[in-house]
Amino acid sequence: MTGATPPVLIQNTYRKNQAEKTLLGPKTSDSHDVPVPCGGHSSPDLVADLAKERQRRQLCASLGELFDKGVGVYRERLRKKVEQDASKLFLQLTTEPDYASLKINENYGLIIVHKDGDEIQVRSAGAEHVVALSLMGALQRNAPLEGPIVMDSPFGRLDEGHTGRIVKALPSMAKQVLLLVYESELEPQFVRNTLKGDLLREYKIVRKSARHSVLEQSKG
Repeated sequence: MTGATPPVLIQNTYRKNQAEKTLLGPKTSDSHDVPVPCGGHSSPDLVADLAKERQRRQLCASLGELFDKGVGVYRERLRKKVEQDASKLFLQLTTEPDYASLKINENYGLIIVHKDGDEIQVRSAGAEHVVALSLMGALQRNAPLEGPIVMDSPFGRLDEGHTGRIVKALPSMAKQVLLLVYESELEPQFVRNTLKGDLLREYKIVRKSARHSVLEQSKG
């Protein structure tokens, strides 16, 4: 028949198409899917690669869970240690004999605990200050890096009893403590008599003019 494809050519084209289907496997709707060779059966190498990939993902997931658990255990252990150290320091600083300890709540705030086990709901400004100083000292003791503690006018809201206790406890709070105080807030001779050899340096700010002041070491 004129214009018709010869039978031999049709047969060769059919065989070529069948060979391509055999090599490439069935087409999928996703153009990014990896073709499955040999009539839809996965090769041993591909199965092995998928198994290794699953193992890697499971290992990463397990390591992530283990890391999260480790962080939780460390956080809880550190919380208890800070709570214990803050309680010890608080009992040194407070003048109230009925207070038993401090407790860290879920929001990491500190609660005063009475000897009868009840929590103190209402606290004075002085008590809040003593609690803050206790937390500061406890965090300093448990910090991975040591550094000085700097306090600016820490005795303004405290009575003489609390002031005396805090001054005595300063050497135990950190290796170096810097106090910025007014003489009316903390009498210099009282500090010298209380700290004695633990008081290494004493300075005062001397006014020269409205725009100029100098720092001079006190002779004590």
